Amino acid sequence: MIARDHAPSRIYQRGSLVQDNHFSQMSDIDLALEGITDPEKLSAIIASTEKLTRFSLDLLAIEHLHPAYAEHIRKRGKVVYER
Repeated sequence: MIARDHAPSRIYQRGSLVQDNHFSQMSDIDLALEGITDPEKLSAIIASTEKLTRFSLDLLAIEHLHPAYAEHIRKRGKVVYER
């Protein structure tokens, strides 16, 4: 839905989603979007995406992060969508 409706350049899975056997009923969904810089658009994406899951959602915009943390996500996260 995020890729189809909002066309980020990349979507990264991060956290327990990319660690084998770490995702559980207590986990949240950690995603990072690249190419979404408008704060209002990001808020709209978060609001619409939260309605699709019972899990807590941690959705970040790469461009709004400290450069070192953004680079960490690019290296350790799993690209699940790329335009």
